Amino acid sequence: MELIERDEHDLIVVYNGNYDTVMHKTGPESEEAIAQLQDNVHTFDILVEKVRTCWKRHNTLYAFAMDHGCHAIDGGCGAHGLDMPEDLNILHLYGLCLQQS
Repeated sequence: MELIERDEHDLIVVYNGNYDTVMHKTGPESEEAIAQLQDNVHTFDILVEKVRTCWKRHNTLYAFAMDHGCHAIDGGCGAHGLDMPEDLNILHLYGLCLQQS
């Protein structure tokens, strides 16, 4: 939040590893993993709102971009890193805040 408020950077990247950590233990679609994903979405919403408030002088692109997909393995745990659609075909979500005239 402080970096956004200071408005000194052209790019800020936030990495949330909580879903990945939980997914490995409980599976990609477990209640615990989905709760962590929802937490990440909530955090993203807060950051975007802060950008909209503090960066009104800039055109700003924001993205919710996962670094990889995942799949379930034996025992109900989650994994990634294989050459398979579940690990490679992922969604990236983008938005744009245009400068106020």
